Amino acid sequence: MHIPPSLYSAMRFNFLYVDRYVFHKGWVYPETYVPYCMLRYILKGSAVFTINGVEYQVRENQVAYIPDGCMLECHALGDDFEFISIRFTVTVRLNDNDFLAEFFHIPPVTENAEQAVLSYFQEVHCNATSRNSSRLFRIRGNLELILAWLVEQTPEAVLEESEGHEADFSIESIRHREARSSA
Repeated sequence: MHIPPSLYSAMRFNFLYVDRYVFHKGWVYPETYVPYCMLRYILKGSAVFTINGVEYQVRENQVAYIPDGCMLECHALGDDFEFISIRFTVTVRLNDNDFLAEFFHIPPVTENAEQAVLSYFQEVHCNATSRNSSRLFRIRGNLELILAWLVEQTPEAVLEESEGHEADFSIESIRHREARSSA
């Protein structure tokens, strides 16, 4: 599905919360409505995440994407299960669609996360507890790097064409569009 250029400029990801979780054998998260998106980097162990009735087994070095508005249930499969979880919202919604899955094709589970992706999750976690005034920019930047990596892992990760021409993000093109919109 084609994403209108106006959505690219309107789209924002609002960070809500991050934490690192450690659960032991027998951990169960009962079915609950999730009012925000979540990204979970699996650090250790394995579990089953049931999203809207569909089971996904997750394990070390995978990233789970949990969309807002879903029903989520989880349980650990082994002795220890650890993950970093980021909660966020997406400012763009179209007809109550899962925007990231439908338009960017992010799947519920992505395999073989690179070391850089783990570092993005760790940076979000570290900056969330920082008192540095740059922390909000670092959190947002690393969240967007995680999402960019997830999109790049999909077969559909190609630069879409806009009105028969490749999207042009050059300085000249941006200035031209800016001048047209302020006229």
